[in-house]
Amino acid sequence: MIPMKKSLLLLAAIALLVGCGNKKPNNTTEPQPKPFSVDTYKVEDRHLLATVGEGEETYEEYASFSCEIDIPVTDNQALRDSICYWFAQNLGSIYDGDPSDVKAVVNFYKDWALETDDDYEEAEGFDLGYIITMQEATDHYVTYRFYDFIETSSSPRANAEETYVTFDRNTGKRFTRNMIKVDENLKQLVMNALFEQFFSDWEDDVLPDLLFFDPEDEEDYGFFLPQYDDPWIYNDYIYFGYSEHEIADRCTGQPQCGLPYNVMEPYLTEEGKTYFNF
Repeated sequence: MIPMKKSLLLLAAIALLVGCGNKKPNNTTEPQPKPFSVDTYKVEDRHLLATVGEGEETYEEYASFSCEIDIPVTDNQALRDSICYWFAQNLGSIYDGDPSDVKAVVNFYKDWALETDDDYEEAEGFDLGYIITMQEATDHYVTYRFYDFIETSSSPRANAEETYVTFDRNTGKRFTRNMIKVDENLKQLVMNALFEQFFSDWEDDVLPDLLFFDPEDEEDYGFFLPQYDDPWIYNDYIYFGYSEHEIADRCTGQPQCGLPYNVMEPYLTEEGKTYFNF
């Protein structure tokens, strides 16, 4: 039988060992990001613009507006302000109020879009819409998608455009092209990815006439990385997206492709690497 004093010492030693085994070194402890979620706000409205024609040939032209937007819910004020400012930037340039009041911004542009002039007897109807959604939130970044479209009475097809942006989860800073070191090898990687991921469904005898660059010309194929939109991050891939008519005919849409982190790591600045979970 173990004496009582020795037994107590043994139990204390075991407890100390277990405690030490579970304790993490101070230098591996990382601050946890503040909780992040979204509050989806939806608004729809329609105004009569004009009654056009005479007699039995009359018809009504309407202006319609819709918006669905994921408003950030977080105690991280820097992140929230950055996202809300981006909303306001994309919705327009004439709102001079507080961009952090997202509902007020949306309703301002709704009222502005649907504003009518009583003296204007004829007008073309339209349907204007925005879908602004949070795509992914990790411990390191938050990525949003901004999609807008407009369809008019005279056009059977809506004109649509989408952009993406990634924000640093802690600072709110946007991920930009300045965080990527561009060289000819990276251009080749992106061009190859575009053909594999985006242009693969186009016929080989049709596609060359639609491209604004020549992939067969090794000396000067005229290819470049996106000039208008910054790259974004999704599922630890870096995506490159082009505007309509930037590198190919408008009928091809908005070409885009993604490259995984292990491929992109050599081309990232130290700041760019901080957006990833590695």
